[in-house]
Amino acid sequence: MRDGQVRVFVALGGNFVAAAPDTDLTEQALKRCRLTVQISTKLNRSHVIAGEQALILPCLGRTEADLRPAGPQSVTVEDSMSKVHLSRGRLKPASEHLLSEVTIICRRARAALGEAGSQVPWENFESDYDRIRDRIERVIPGFEDFNARVRQPGGFALPHPPCDERRFTTSTGLANFTANPLESPHVPEGRLLLQTLRSHDRTTPPSTAWTIVTAASTRGAASSSCIPTTSATEAWPTGTSSTS
Repeated sequence: MRDGQVRVFVALGGNFVAAAPDTDLTEQALKRCRLTVQISTKLNRSHVIAGEQALILPCLGRTEADLRPAGPQSVTVEDSMSKVHLSRGRLKPASEHLLSEVTIICRRARAALGEAGSQVPWENFESDYDRIRDRIERVIPGFEDFNARVRQPGGFALPHPPCDERRFTTSTGLANFTANPLESPHVPEGRLLLQTLRSHDRTTPPSTAWTIVTAASTRGAASSSCIPTTSATEAWPTGTSSTS
């Protein structure tokens, strides 16, 4: 995209601009596309970084019921522990006109390829997601008996050779480690450096809590106080306050 070799970009959920490691380059690359399409459940920053033409296609969220001719549909999700399980929405959709991600993709494919020009049964996939999982198990190792196993309580775990067999698919057959120099960002006077974390089944460790308290004390605030912060970045105009 950066080099102008991609004309159309389609994002299936997520916030691509925010998730990519180089935000500035990603924004420039998206703006070079002739068409950018965002299939999304909610608005995010990526929607305002567009190509020459842009489409935002709202879709069903995972908590909304997805009713198809074959009955209520379920998608599959993988958690941070490599467990795959079913997810079925039960809430009434926000609009009767909302389509699922699967439906949008299948209909786009049929419109672009035509029924006669495609060997993929898009209409069948759209009506019953089990048929998609049947195809997945044919080509991806670890998904054998996909539909049966995913309906077991708790789903199933994907294979992980380094953990399961101590097998590493490297040139040496061993786990390879690399060492990289640490970079310490410079924090100007009067600014706070904040970090977000994602953990699994953990409470906030004392060291993290102590870091927060220490940062608060530099602003003359008690550990239980709300700290007003300001930012001069593009997302928050200068002088705009938020509470941390």
